[in-house]
Amino acid sequence: MTKAATEYRYNRLTWPEMNDAIGMQKRIILPTGSTEQHGHHLPLDVDVFLAESVCLETGVHGDATKGTAEKGRVIFDAAVSGLVKLVDELREWPIEQRGDMHTHPTQSQIRW
Repeated sequence: MTKAATEYRYNRLTWPEMNDAIGMQKRIILPTGSTEQHGHHLPLDVDVFLAESVCLETGVHGDATKGTAEKGRVIFDAAVSGLVKLVDELREWPIEQRGDMHTHPTQSQIRW
């Protein structure tokens, strides 16, 4: 048995092992994601990272729904937790009069 029978990451195979994997008609999942800005707090490859993570979980567990559901739950929980924290922080900010914030000549003509 060659490494192709157990390795699910094709980038870890040599070309002879790749030929063996092709002969076994193994399924291929190609992770695809955008490289784009996500604000100052996240790297450019967030979408690629998430796609690769789901594919790796699928390779380990053999079930795409399990990998997707678990990652989705973790991401959702983190997003909700972060949103709740942000809302709590925003509630603590003092509210200033809107008229005081508009000092530019164009903005000063706006009636609130």
